[in-house]
Amino acid sequence: MYGNLSRFILVSVACLAVVGFAPAKVSAYADVVFVIDESNSIDSGEFAAMKQYCLDVVAAFDFTGPRAARFGAYGFALSERLIVALNADSASVVGALANMVWCGGDGTCLYCGLRGARSQLMVYGRSGFPDIVVVLTDGEPNRPIDTANAKQAAQQEIDDLVALGATVFPVAVGSNYGLEEYLATLGSPVHTLGNPGALVANILATPVAENTWSSLKMRSNSPDR
Repeated sequence: MYGNLSRFILVSVACLAVVGFAPAKVSAYADVVFVIDESNSIDSGEFAAMKQYCLDVVAAFDFTGPRAARFGAYGFALSERLIVALNADSASVVGALANMVWCGGDGTCLYCGLRGARSQLMVYGRSGFPDIVVVLTDGEPNRPIDTANAKQAAQQEIDDLVALGATVFPVAVGSNYGLEEYLATLGSPVHTLGNPGALVANILATPVAENTWSSLKMRSNSPDR
């Protein structure tokens, strides 16, 4: 699918990694939902870095034409909150991400954020497009109930997303002990806030999964539903 863009992608990613984002935007079939940790273990500086990371990733993509990417975002702390619905309106996406305000919520319910992302992909995702969930967090969840149950609930949601054809990319926020090891259980590779270009490259390289997820989206997007 991406063969005719391979040379451009390689050059673009090299520019992203070495000198920052190039002015040219790349086109890719992709529906991408950010899942952003808003718990009180995230400080204001880390929150600002997460915001900029998401904006840098979005800025790399073309939102026009038949290959337009779509982006959405959910925040999570004690529960989930919709930041912006999955859509291809760059002004809407950029505005919502740029206007996020750090609040330091009590609790870390990663399961809640993943559940919100899955609902966005089911309602607004397009059949025949890669489904991508980007998880930005600084450590293990502790809601619902307690850490052990919270990890199990989040992992089950990850497993369900993957079984339905989605790809999950974790992004490490900070350098807490054991953070990368935990994030590696959610998806691979583990990304860092200092290199948004690496995530752009992975999004471009993600294939469409032909399985239950695609058929569910075709039914949910059909004219009679």
